[in-house]
Amino acid sequence: MGCRIKTSCRVKSVSSFGGAGYRVLKNDGSEETYDSVILGIHAPNALKVLGAEATHDELKILGACQYVQRDIYLHRDQNLMPRNSSAWSAWNFLGTTSRVFSVTYWLNHIQKIESVRPFLVTLNPPCVPDHVLRKWSTSLPVLSVAAAKAYLQLDQI
Repeated sequence: MGCRIKTSCRVKSVSSFGGAGYRVLKNDGSEETYDSVILGIHAPNALKVLGAEATHDELKILGACQYVQRDIYLHRDQNLMPRNSSAWSAWNFLGTTSRVFSVTYWLNHIQKIESVRPFLVTLNPPCVPDHVLRKWSTSLPVLSVAAAKAYLQLDQI
């Protein structure tokens, strides 16, 4: 018996198919059935795809995995790095008394880029950096005790 694998498919929903597999409804309206389905998407998106068919365990485990939308900047603004350049590291944390924090990655160090000018990537900057080369947004996982426990249970669903 062969194995059929589909990748890069835009899926609208996944539902049980009479206990004998799963019905996958794609965004283009076509349907296919499979013995097993692996969703390579963030947990909140998986819950949307599963919809009312989500089991108690799926709701509990996937619901504990939250994501937040963040702006990310590739830039050359050294003001987001330690003032003393000898204190620069691959990851540079900037915190405040509030719960808001920022992380700047020093790409020259991480990727062995030989350049006099720094290439920096900052997540959640306190202000828009100077000398921005590129900006994009992505969703990042919210690190929590509940999420850490949920990640350990993913193989149960």
